[in-house]
Amino acid sequence: MLLLFPFHVTRVFNSEAFCVKAARLSAALDYILALISVCHMRVLFVLAGASTYCALRKRGPGRYLGERRTRLGAPFVMGVFLVLVPVQTWFGARFNSGHTDSFLHYLVSGDFLQRNIRGGGDCYGGFGFGHLWFIFVLLLVAVVALPLLADRGGAARCCAVSRAVLPGPSGGRSRRCSSISARPSPIQPAPSSPSTTSCSSCSGTSWSASPPS
Repeated sequence: MLLLFPFHVTRVFNSEAFCVKAARLSAALDYILALISVCHMRVLFVLAGASTYCALRKRGPGRYLGERRTRLGAPFVMGVFLVLVPVQTWFGARFNSGHTDSFLHYLVSGDFLQRNIRGGGDCYGGFGFGHLWFIFVLLLVAVVALPLLADRGGAARCCAVSRAVLPGPSGGRSRRCSSISARPSPIQPAPSSPSTTSCSSCSGTSWSASPPS
């Protein structure tokens, strides 16, 4: 998580388009940031998926969606339209597109709602998700994948995927997955005859549970 801060600060000095660019750019930083980009977003998505799995073990689908709406939806809307992204795109418009008006005029005039300025996305001003695209994707995946994960077999399927991606120390099987596999099925087999009970310690023989006549 902490890698996100130096990653985005460093983008000021590489050659990739960004809201604010330094006067002197470094080509070496292009290779460093490309190497970081290979893994760090994938790790964040894996962590988000693991937290979703844990959340669904403790709450139902309705409560889960309500929490996603509060924890992801509300910050996303506030950030995109009021707090973070308008400031970010205003700097992009000033540094990359020659915008000279104040931030207040940028908001009131509706300039921040223009799309695809100069074909460069929100780094050149106008409407966009900015750094909050990750929250949008998490919210979208949470809604789409909920029917798959919310049923009784969803946790077991989730564990099968996690074992394939993140193998555990003992044959790729974690304790939590073992506990899920050990849960009884909702459809139980029919009980055996009440008059005869199998005894595993009697070398395969059976004894009668009925009282002698």
